[in-house]
Amino acid sequence: MVVSAQIARYEERGALRAWLVAITRQVVQHTHRARFRAERKIRELPAREPQPDPHRTLEQNEAVAFVNEFLAELDHEQALVFYLADVEDMTVPEIAGSLQLNVNTVYGRLRLARKRFEARLQRKRRMEQRSP
Repeated sequence: MVVSAQIARYEERGALRAWLVAITRQVVQHTHRARFRAERKIRELPAREPQPDPHRTLEQNEAVAFVNEFLAELDHEQALVFYLADVEDMTVPEIAGSLQLNVNTVYGRLRLARKRFEARLQRKRRMEQRSP
């Protein structure tokens, strides 16, 4: 295709074979450059985020709703301690310091909140086993 487009420009200064080799070399170089640029662009594209599993997303949403409902049932002090310890993963001394409470008070509130959480979780599991 290139030769047919360039044949009108051909001047008989040298061998026709040399002219064809020069055209071939330029076409090959152009092809390699184009391929290299395309591959580089593909490598530079940001990685696609995997699509979340809808079942996993549903389970996570249900778990969040369960915890939020539980926190709403607790009094404010227990809910705050439970949230900071078990959701935010703070230690009891950190919680006591940030809330300006005695460490033993925080341990007591956390123990009661966890006991209530376990009981609520057991009720939920029993209800799920009963339903079809």
